[in-house]
Amino acid sequence: MESSLQPVWMWVAVPVIPRERWRRVAHRCLALITANRCWTGQRNTPGVQYLYGSGNALPVGDNAIDVVTFAGVLSYLDRGKAIEELRRVCRKDALVLPYDFEVDLSGLEDQLSLPTLSKAEDKSSYDHRCNFSGLSDISTLRRDSRLVELNVTEVQAAHILLSDKSRYEPLAIRFASNDPFFDVVETIRRIGWSGRLEATIHYTLHRLET
Repeated sequence: MESSLQPVWMWVAVPVIPRERWRRVAHRCLALITANRCWTGQRNTPGVQYLYGSGNALPVGDNAIDVVTFAGVLSYLDRGKAIEELRRVCRKDALVLPYDFEVDLSGLEDQLSLPTLSKAEDKSSYDHRCNFSGLSDISTLRRDSRLVELNVTEVQAAHILLSDKSRYEPLAIRFASNDPFFDVVETIRRIGWSGRLEATIHYTLHRLET
């Protein structure tokens, strides 16, 4: 998968990979592993091939990859099996960057008169900070979290709210609809929401010791 340094990858990679290192790998091979299958529908990116497969069985050859990013997916994988697969597909001293983010919706929920959702106990086992630290054959170069501000449309905010079952069901009951999406969009517009959300990005930079 030849990389032409598309911006969708650069905004994650540039802050954590040293500039001189990034220049050296820019003409080489990069793999992005994500849970979102819609990436495979992007066919018009010059120099980039999109493949669909398992993170524990990547559809690429041996010793083919210099940089691997796990985009919000590592918590779903068996890390031990993932390391085995990285050993197969990666070249010597490959860089591995798992990252994820948490969006703070509490302010928007309060404006929507849904404070109980923002204060509810999170019983999910999903780990936004999941990385490869503590496993053999991979070293940790850097681990950090950063707070960023996002400009989000009403439509995007409705998608984020309804992507979580703990929010979807109460909103479906509130609007007496099995598909409350458009009602949520219109409500967000009526309350005069600012259009800004804060998100915390968690990332860890590893080097695979092959």
